[in-house]
Amino acid sequence: LSSDFSDSPVTNIDATDRGNKTYYAKWNVNQYTISFDTDGGSAVSPITQDFGSTVVKPLDPTKVGYTFTGWEPEIPDTMPPYDMTIKAKWLDSEKPSGEIKVATNSWKTLLNSISFGLFFNNSQTVSISAVDNSNEEVKIEYLLSNSLLSITELDNQTFSLYTKPFSINPNNEYVIYAKLTDTSNNVSYISSDDLVLDDISPLISGVEDNKTYCEKKTVTVNDKYINSVKVNGNDVTLDSNNSFILGYGKQNIIVIDKSAN
Repeated sequence: LSSDFSDSPVTNIDATDRGNKTYYAKWNVNQYTISFDTDGGSAVSPITQDFGSTVVKPLDPTKVGYTFTGWEPEIPDTMPPYDMTIKAKWLDSEKPSGEIKVATNSWKTLLNSISFGLFFNNSQTVSISAVDNSNEEVKIEYLLSNSLLSITELDNQTFSLYTKPFSINPNNEYVIYAKLTDTSNNVSYISSDDLVLDDISPLISGVEDNKTYCEKKTVTVNDKYINSVKVNGNDVTLDSNNSFILGYGKQNIIVIDKSAN
């Protein structure tokens, strides 16, 4: 028979055939498939082609919050003699997010300004939570400061590990910072507004309680965060020294600070 397969295929050897003969095998190449598991990324179509043929690598898949780092195992250069599935490898590139809570107030970002607008006259509980797109655990650390800090400054601070809610107590000003680190070492910062915890009542000087004076007196109010000053129920405007002139007659002075002391 012809080695160029020009003869008709031999499907049967008759019992009457005599003499030496050479038969040539003819093969059809098998096809195999490479499938792609993108692990939540964009779809990649499978490759089906002949064994031994050159494999052209597909475009890299994409996945929100992740950077593609390759395939496991690697895509072969030529089609192997078997079907195979390869899986995408990803590096988490998205920073974790979180929340700081104090009383009914909550913060989810790193503030670039503080308002000094939150006042309390007793201890407060601070709770911090965090999540990551990987659904893996996020390391939470915290820092108590009395001023606004930049990211560069925060990078050089020593934070304490957060494991459960904690208390902040009077008398102090607090800006609470949280450092959130995911398992891929992506770091984000969040912070609270400035919190003033003050349980000290304002000090009134220049007159004494239940004393009688025969002249007008200068009264000075000592408190960093004065909310209101009233004399006999009427609002009083303080001068630059936090003082005012008290007139004649029975006087009832009430000073309230922003923490309601």
